[in-house]
Amino acid sequence: MALTDAVIKNSKPQLKAYTLKDIQVPNLFIAPSGSKIITLSLYLTGQAETYLFKSVPHISLKEAQ
Repeated sequence: MALTDAVIKNSKPQLKAYTLKDIQVPNLFIAPSGSKIITLSLYLTGQAETYLFKSVPHISLKEAQ
């Protein structure tokens, strides 16, 4: 699924935190509290390292890409 502004706006929090993955690099982490954070997962040393960007209202999807 491609992340678009409409998908981000319509995503709802659930009991457990979950991630909406995109074909391109940035992913969207949605916490049970309802906060939405754009994340970036990289495999540099054989292990996944996740970097957190600002929450969605403060940064747009285009800026994260």
